[in-house]
Amino acid sequence: MNAVAADFSRRAPVGPPRVDWPELDAHERNAVLARPKPMRDAAQISAVRAILADVRARGDIAVREATLRFDRCDLSDFAVTDEEFAAADAEVGAELRAAMRNAIARVEAFHAAQIPAAIRVDTAPGVRCEQLIRPIGRVGLYVPAGSAPLPSTGGHGVFENIAPNNKIQRGVESHAAAIRG
Repeated sequence: MNAVAADFSRRAPVGPPRVDWPELDAHERNAVLARPKPMRDAAQISAVRAILADVRARGDIAVREATLRFDRCDLSDFAVTDEEFAAADAEVGAELRAAMRNAIARVEAFHAAQIPAAIRVDTAPGVRCEQLIRPIGRVGLYVPAGSAPLPSTGGHGVFENIAPNNKIQRGVESHAAAIRG
């Protein structure tokens, strides 16, 4: 990836507000669990459409410019090198690494239970109906950080859907992930 990132250390902490669940009444609990209303701001929708059109027209150059503009990160390459993986791995403490591995194992167990099985049913003499399960050939995933970066978003998406050594999605030939953090 060879990224040069801006200093975010002075940014105010972000994340969801903390709630004391037992102290909430039924109305307050429903409010906490309610999904946000969809965005209907015409100017923002127009801005997003313009970005998408720019990426379609100019490809990687437009992606690099948007990444610099929005994430303040100058990418010289999209691929993460072995050295960058090693440096990032070295920054993770043993306790966090154990917690991440535990979380990944839980996500894998959940997703493994959802794997559909191929079926073959003879519905009448000489009539056989089948459902075949085949992986798609190419998968990509973007995990935004937004106002509340959640490692589980990456875990559910990356580890279970596109990780190359994934036990669940065997057969996917091409994988890509972009995680903003």
